Amino acid sequence: MRSIFTVFASPAFLLAASAVLGGGAYWILRSPDLPEKNETFEPDRYMLPQAPTTKITLKKVPEADRLLAAEELVLGVTIGKEARAYPINMMNHMPAHKVLNDTLGGKPIIASWCDHAHNAIVYSRAVDGRTLTFGISGQLWKGSLLMYDEQTWTRWSHHLGLAKLGPLKDRTLEPIPSTVTDWKTWSRLHPDGTVAVFDTSSLHYTRKLYDDADRFVFGIIGSSTAKSWTFNELRRQPIINDHWQGEPILVVFDLASATAVVYGRRVNGTELTFSTDRPALTDQETGTTWARLTGMAIAGPLTGKQLPQLPGFVSSRQTWQVFHPAR
Repeated sequence: MRSIFTVFASPAFLLAASAVLGGGAYWILRSPDLPEKNETFEPDRYMLPQAPTTKITLKKVPEADRLLAAEELVLGVTIGKEARAYPINMMNHMPAHKVLNDTLGGKPIIASWCDHAHNAIVYSRAVDGRTLTFGISGQLWKGSLLMYDEQTWTRWSHHLGLAKLGPLKDRTLEPIPSTVTDWKTWSRLHPDGTVAVFDTSSLHYTRKLYDDADRFVFGIIGSSTAKSWTFNELRRQPIINDHWQGEPILVVFDLASATAVVYGRRVNGTELTFSTDRPALTDQETGTTWARLTGMAIAGPLTGKQLPQLPGFVSSRQTWQVFHPAR
């Protein structure tokens, strides 16, 4: 298969040939003067390339509630006043919609999913002043999905948001804070939101997967460093005051839904410290109580303020250690 469906080979021409497999359009792509492999970047073929998904059917949360089970995992994102969920079982269903080109709150984004690495990540599609459209290259690098943009045919690491090969090499995509949680929790928090809806035939991706806590970590990636917490750690200590790139952060884990979120701990210029021995999420400086999964202050002197969410994401422990051996 690798010799037949070579992507981005060296001939100085672009070939875009489509084949229909199971009702989905797949493209075989070649881009000029891009070698297939080199010493530091050696992707492996795992499926046929897939053209960008740009047409997305949206339903209101009450309508989608008839289509989704309470325990199903969704990738949720809020930008401005708009909240949207992307059901992971639907993203994973063939023909796969693992990279969705969307716009939310006026911002062009991709909602993306890699089943090999168990990474659900949202990125901005704006790079160097233009909006890119992303598809699936059909390759894995270090066990993680590779994307391409159809404007330049650059290949991008899904896990890092980093351009690895092509005209935009070494550019990075801006990660957008998002949350992987179950449908019951997301729909309760965002009853006025929307849901991206596709066909599905599986209920594989549910919160029950996280019962095997040894398999998963929750992490955050910076320009040169990465930090993670195992699900076992988060189960033992669901409120963690920590630091990241010199800034105070808060990691919160909701046991019932197996949902992890990371926030900044600085509000109005004041660094807050959160009690780790109370059921409620309460800061020690003001006694304010905060909602765990939205970061909103719901009682106390800071009521109405919100902790800034940071772009952490869940990953298989195995893949995370390949990319970040030292955590």
